[in-house]
Amino acid sequence: GAESAELKAALAEACVRQVDRPDASQAALRMLAQCATSDADWAILEEAAAKATVTDLTWRMLARRAELGDLDRAAADALLTADPDPDAHIRHLMVLAQAPDTESKDEVWKAFFVDRSVPASRETLVLGQMFWRSAQHELLEPYTYRYLDELTRMAGGLLNQGVVIRAMYPQGVGDAAFADA
Repeated sequence: GAESAELKAALAEACVRQVDRPDASQAALRMLAQCATSDADWAILEEAAAKATVTDLTWRMLARRAELGDLDRAAADALLTADPDPDAHIRHLMVLAQAPDTESKDEVWKAFFVDRSVPASRETLVLGQMFWRSAQHELLEPYTYRYLDELTRMAGGLLNQGVVIRAMYPQGVGDAAFADA
């Protein structure tokens, strides 16, 4: 809610103060990309991303913009094609996971439960956190029950199943009926 927006703005201000410190710049830019709120924040990030030799900051910026309801699907798709990182498809899914729309959420869901293209890794857990945004409670409510259905159909190795079960558990989302189920 409003408190969260205020906290993110305060965190963004703190990050901006650290961007010019060589020992803190990378961490400050990464965090700023997760909480950017103002045009000034975006200007700092865009300048840094333009100078960067890796795509990490650009992925983080795309994810934050998606979270704010400004999914640039064309930019995410283009970066997926251009990024030589073999895990770029996970970064692409992270952008989609943040977006507050059913089409994007369904694509991430399909990657987890149908295609099983999300490997068991730390990034899998982060991807799950990005999917279950408590601010998107209404959008995500139907997915809580889909999660329960998927548990009965899961396939694959135990390690992957365990990571998917943990990553996609509806943290902070779900009504009393879901909790009872």
